[in-house]
Amino acid sequence: MIKVILMTDYSSEYDRSLLRGIMRYSKKYGPWSFYRLPGEYRSGEENLKELAQIAREWKADAIIGRWSDEDLKSIEDLHIPIVLLNYRKRSTVHSNITGDYIGTGVMAARYFYERHFSSFAFVGIAGVLWSDERYSGFRGEVSRLGGTLQRYDIKESGKKDMQSLYEWLKALPPRTAVFCCDDERALIVTDAYNIPFCKF
Repeated sequence: MIKVILMTDYSSEYDRSLLRGIMRYSKKYGPWSFYRLPGEYRSGEENLKELAQIAREWKADAIIGRWSDEDLKSIEDLHIPIVLLNYRKRSTVHSNITGDYIGTGVMAARYFYERHFSSFAFVGIAGVLWSDERYSGFRGEVSRLGGTLQRYDIKESGKKDMQSLYEWLKALPPRTAVFCCDDERALIVTDAYNIPFCKF
């Protein structure tokens, strides 16, 4: 039986769907046995050393986890597959589980275009892989379709950023389709101020 340590989040629908997919795969090609560890093991040299010790004692065959960087020397010494769920950047060293973010952006642009929008806007987070690639796909397809596009990047939390986002949304031309990659803040602003909002 293959033994896999899971170091994943469970808070979002994406994370839960990912776990369901891993479970389906293990039933089809397994069986696999899973060892779930809390997120605190994903950072700090001491935590990584403890993770490595757990993996050795349990005789793990692989680790699937989310890390914000690739400083994983303590567990790389295990010489077992490490699959990363990084969302800020793709690893060039380890296997990655990632999405077709560019394709998502293209799909969003086409969805709005088919509903006769010609003015488009994007709300995202600069420097984050899934946001930047969604924007890239969205921008490319909007350009191909002959639409206009504006972008807003969330850079900080709190009232100042919410007010700035509100002012930006309010200044958009009428009938602008907004593709939002930071749903929570944009939706709060649009709901609070009754701004027409199209969420893909």
